[in-house]
Amino acid sequence: NRVYQQNQELKNELQKMEGWREVALQLEQDNAKLRALSNLKLNPNLIFLTGEVLADVGGPFNQSALINVGSLDGIREGAAVLDGLGLVGRIATLGKNTSRIIFVTDSNFSIPVTILPVRANAMMNGNNSLYPELTFFDSEKKIKSGYRVVTSGSDGVFVPDLLVGSIVKNNNKLYIQLAADFANIEFLRVLRTAKGKSLKNTVDLLINSSEE
Repeated sequence: NRVYQQNQELKNELQKMEGWREVALQLEQDNAKLRALSNLKLNPNLIFLTGEVLADVGGPFNQSALINVGSLDGIREGAAVLDGLGLVGRIATLGKNTSRIIFVTDSNFSIPVTILPVRANAMMNGNNSLYPELTFFDSEKKIKSGYRVVTSGSDGVFVPDLLVGSIVKNNNKLYIQLAADFANIEFLRVLRTAKGKSLKNTVDLLINSSEE
């Protein structure tokens, strides 16, 4: 009986150690994601806050998530949201301590973009997939797979040159392979311009942006 009891105690200790190991691995992964955010090169004139995603409230026709930053943190509606790699979406609904992000993948998301290095202008339209579509080109002929896609800033809402992804072609249509890692969205960076800079309303946005 004594040996059995000791075996049970050892098993319990091993289970506890395994639990702590999982916690340590999760913390290591979280730290890696935070380091990726800190290494993201942005315009030094931009102000940003890093927040944690609280819940995925998405669906087949409404892809979005909640983040633990809000108006009390100086965030405003329409602000661009990025992970450590590229554009994830924008702040669509603003609360005091939390906000809802609408992803670039959502069918209601649409922004002007620039294709580099040819600097062609286009509209990126979400289609409820990880490959948003491109329309309204200056010229499609000079655009090749692998070309980089960035925000144009011409809508007066997003700043220019935020990385969105790269061009992919399929069935004579052009799509964007997103740079953001949507499979591992936990920590995100919310951008805003310097205080006093006004934002213009556009028909492509679901929200109306206003001055602080």
